[in-house]
Amino acid sequence: MLALMSEPNRGTIRPYALLVTVLLVGLAVLAGCGAEEEASSGNGSAEETTSATRDPTTPSEEGDYDATVTVTRVIDGDTVEISPAVDGIEELRFIGVDAPETKDPDCGRQPYGREAREFTASELRGREVGLEFDEEKTDRNGRLLAYVYEDGEMFNERLLREGYAQVASFLPNTRYVERLEEAQEEARAAGRGIWALPEDQLAQQADRGNGIGGGCAQKGKAAKQKGKAAKQKAAQQPPRAASPAQIPSPSVSSTPGPSPAPTPSPALSPSPAPSPSPTPAPSSTPSPTPAPSPTPSPTPGPAPPPSPDPGPSPEPGLLPPSPQPEQGPAPDDAYSD
Repeated sequence: MLALMSEPNRGTIRPYALLVTVLLVGLAVLAGCGAEEEASSGNGSAEETTSATRDPTTPSEEGDYDATVTVTRVIDGDTVEISPAVDGIEELRFIGVDAPETKDPDCGRQPYGREAREFTASELRGREVGLEFDEEKTDRNGRLLAYVYEDGEMFNERLLREGYAQVASFLPNTRYVERLEEAQEEARAAGRGIWALPEDQLAQQADRGNGIGGGCAQKGKAAKQKGKAAKQKAAQQPPRAASPAQIPSPSVSSTPGPSPAPTPSPALSPSPAPSPSPTPAPSSTPSPTPAPSPTPSPTPGPAPPPSPDPGPSPEPGLLPPSPQPEQGPAPDDAYSD
């Protein structure tokens, strides 16, 4: 009886055991899939968190910069010179910021301009920085435009946060305009830098739509208009006629010219010997000697040559020949050697 009952029970238990095994295997497979999904979902959330905290447009590594240069000279708070030149340009202007000028065409040196320049010089001069360009690479003055990174920090933003500049955004270079405005509001709320200046000095800043500046530009505009009006008035007035006292004499030169060259005196030549006479006639020409002196006594000259033999005595009745005058000594030649 027991043997008969055991056979059918044994046959019915085997299918149930197989079914249970299949169910257990299925549960194990389902459990493994669930763990993989949780792991993958966890990784995905971590990646989303990382991407959300990092600005995808900000260079994260040095190799991401558009250029790496060295600051060689600081012109003012927002303008420097770099080396090597980029596209042949050495002068670099920071995007999105405007620091007080040290040589403004209307106001000269603006308040806080020297402080802004000294801050930029102390932080960047002689250091290597990374450059990130925006839509436009140069401005109308031919200067390079870039966001400047020093040790991974955007220096444009730092200028605003420390109060050395105000926001100045120009289309189309507005990639970080909201970020820069937040830095400016932080400095304004804390009263840093230019935001601690009195109202009259804030009025001398450039008007960039931040509620300050404009006074200096109006002053410079008024000065230019005044100068222009003065030039127009001077151009409309007829030229004044010169008074007789102002007309120079044609014979007298107002400016001393070169003195005329002296006329060379004729060469002095020895005077011809005067005709023999007992007493030489006094000359009307003054003696060239500076002081008058008595007429020198005639110096005996060389003995006259012997007269020719008169020959035999004339016959009676003939007149004897007239005596020849004796030749006196020749006068001294004052210019003889």
